[in-house]
Amino acid sequence: MVWKLASERGVSDIVCAPGNAGIGHLARCVGVDAADPHALVAIAKREEIDFTIVGPELPLSRGVADVFADEGLLLFGPSQRAARLESSKVFAKEFMQRNGVPTARYKSCDSAAQALAILRGGEFPFPVVLKADGLAAGKGVVIAADLKDAETHVHAMMVDKRFGHAGARLVIEELLVGREASFFGLYEISERGTSWIGPLLFLLPWVRIALLIRTIRTTTWDDATWLTIKVTLARALDLRWQIGGMGRDGRASRGQR
Repeated sequence: MVWKLASERGVSDIVCAPGNAGIGHLARCVGVDAADPHALVAIAKREEIDFTIVGPELPLSRGVADVFADEGLLLFGPSQRAARLESSKVFAKEFMQRNGVPTARYKSCDSAAQALAILRGGEFPFPVVLKADGLAAGKGVVIAADLKDAETHVHAMMVDKRFGHAGARLVIEELLVGREASFFGLYEISERGTSWIGPLLFLLPWVRIALLIRTIRTTTWDDATWLTIKVTLARALDLRWQIGGMGRDGRASRGQR
């Protein structure tokens, strides 16, 4: 993201908080607790930042977009309420179910006893997916091969508190097997209503790069194949469901003063 911003015309200076050694070649890195919205506001004011883009989920879940808006600072990112789609897997599943967005079958659990009862009851075949509700630095999702494996992970998450408060609730989800891809787009929520702006990117996850390389070596992927994948994905997601639901819930994702 920093590399791309640095290549844009009109960008004279980039400040990254907190940044890292690699980013330091392209931007001025400033030490800060990224989970503290008010500390980030202080940096934006001190450095006279024109436009802030938030990358990680943690500051968004702490309401950085709302604090910047209150201070009249321009920031691109969802409000704290909208960011719950990332910060709470239970909320995200309930949101998708409520708004007709296709998603895997699931059950949410508030205790280890409830989770174990569901797993032992045979409602979900193995392998099964277990997800810590909150943010866990990308480590809160596991695929349990069998009941014993699932019991171990439930105990680690909900009893031993491996992920702290993030594991206070748990999502049990059926395992879906197939190609994985990400589709990014922009929408706007305003007094006039909710509107779809347009698509940004279609991505395959980086963890599948090796598999993709092997596939390309043995298979010809022509333009029509890629177009079919993109169109199929866009229709399956139909972001209007999600955008409409966000508007009805008053969960703004914005880049405005």
